[in-house]
Amino acid sequence: MTERTEGTEATVITQRNGGTEVNGFISTYCCDDPLCLRCSVSLCVAVISVFSVLSGCGKGDAPKWPSSIAESSAATVAHGNHDPKYGGVVLMNGDLHFEVVLRLDGRHQVYFSDAIREELPASIASSVDVTVTRPGAAPETVTLHIDESGESWTGRGRPVDDPAQTTARIAYTVQARPYWIDVPFMPASSRPPRPSW
Repeated sequence: MTERTEGTEATVITQRNGGTEVNGFISTYCCDDPLCLRCSVSLCVAVISVFSVLSGCGKGDAPKWPSSIAESSAATVAHGNHDPKYGGVVLMNGDLHFEVVLRLDGRHQVYFSDAIREELPASIASSVDVTVTRPGAAPETVTLHIDESGESWTGRGRPVDDPAQTTARIAYTVQARPYWIDVPFMPASSRPPRPSW
């Protein structure tokens, strides 16, 4: 569901981990300038907010706060940044990060990394699918396969003409545990990824 009012756009994000389903909203629109700093900051804050809420829902335990500055610093250092390395969008499921690279020409890739964003071999997952839902059309499921280098899952579907009205479900299985998340179709950036300093 997408709603646009007064220069903002809210898109429902649905995440399923085991038997728990959670819905959240993400702000993705400020203006039509792809280099707009306000849009980038708004999107980053919204994504972090939504995934913070989504990752804590359904656990039933109160949050555990660091008991010391050293513990707080260790927790910060142990978790990697969320800058995309391949022009996609970085998401996470627990300590497992995954970068989803969706392209308008129908090529899609998923890269996995650990808690500190060290790359993991694609074989960490036993299956990966991307289901693209376009307006007025049946969903298209693209079953991905491990690329020749063993670094990512890759596959090709039909081109996407209207990304603003399209969603993608990323589904994978790791250690016999299935997981999926629905996200707005955010095409991979044509700009080179930012350097990770």
